[in-house]
Amino acid sequence: TVVEEGDTLLSLTFQGESAMVDAEALKQLAQGRFADVKAELSSSEQTVTLALTFSCSAEKMIFQLENALA
Repeated sequence: TVVEEGDTLLSLTFQGESAMVDAEALKQLAQGRFADVKAELSSSEQTVTLALTFSCSAEKMIFQLENALA
């Protein structure tokens, strides 16, 4: 996979009864690991989407690897 320099957005979708709790936990994990990460939660009836914007693509890759995210 080729990673672009400006590829800093990680968007994750959660479903199920614990979707908001799971999304919030991952948001806190990202903010605890990287000081400049910006997080935005949005929800619909069945899903919660967490959008994490990192300051650089390397931070995004590190976070994905550390947390086994695709």
